[in-house]
Amino acid sequence: MTRAPRTSRATAEGEPCARARPEDVPELFDVHTHAWPPRLYAAIVRWFERHAWPVAEQLDGEAAAAHLAAQGVRRWVAMAYCHKPGMARPLNAFLGAYARRHPEAVVLAAVHPFDPDARDILGEAFDEHGLRGLKLHCHVMGLPPDEPALAPVLAFVAARGLPVVIHAGRAPELPGYPAGCGAVSGVARIARMLERHPDLRCVVPHFAHDEHDALPALFERHPLLMTDTAMVLAGHFDVAPPRELILRYAARIMYGTDFPVLPYPYATEWQHIRALGLPPEIERQILFDNAARFFDEGAPRPGG
Repeated sequence: MTRAPRTSRATAEGEPCARARPEDVPELFDVHTHAWPPRLYAAIVRWFERHAWPVAEQLDGEAAAAHLAAQGVRRWVAMAYCHKPGMARPLNAFLGAYARRHPEAVVLAAVHPFDPDARDILGEAFDEHGLRGLKLHCHVMGLPPDEPALAPVLAFVAARGLPVVIHAGRAPELPGYPAGCGAVSGVARIARMLERHPDLRCVVPHFAHDEHDALPALFERHPLLMTDTAMVLAGHFDVAPPRELILRYAARIMYGTDFPVLPYPYATEWQHIRALGLPPEIERQILFDNAARFFDEGAPRPGG
């Protein structure tokens, strides 16, 4: 039986959420979290439990924010995405309200490239709701990152100097997606997208799993490209990037989790990162500093 998403008692009663970081937790800036309206999140949990894995900590937007604070997360990026046209405006209104309640969060907009007024929707999201970038999910849309229909949306966001987080790696391959992940994702397609939009500040989540070895060439050609650790350094997938790659490109890697659709407790990701035994300055870069630089101060430095 699918469990209903849990709510936070503190949030429900209007009490402030604690912001103190537990002593044993490093300073965290999680660049890969999701904020969903309750009904939509309940549907997403059902989808994951049917096609992927049981969700360990089922928490919708406000309860998820309270849980992040309780876990010692100081700042985070909150995202949602559209799987069909017509969703974006009410979803962005929800995200805008979330952003006003949580100034510590960087909240990204949603749009579907087949929305006939996609650029108007994004303009409203940025100018009226104060959203600070765009989230796209190629697997969910069934569209590759180099799809021509995406070009006007990407160009609009690039012209604003805002980031795009685009799930365009080949994994996880799940049966519920509208198309096979290999048909709509992969580093080769990401490379074509970046060649067409060289000014795009882009985050490819999940370390472009399972093509870690192809990322260095992209990093060298595209100084505005970043990736995140979500689920890849948590021991969930059977292949992880080697420690040498992490050390070499530490300035291009940001801590992320994919909370709250995880099959394990929240702390798993940062605990696995700590177990790598990285130099303290590198660990802090990945867990906090890179995200603060990228989302607050602009693009990452070339050659990082």
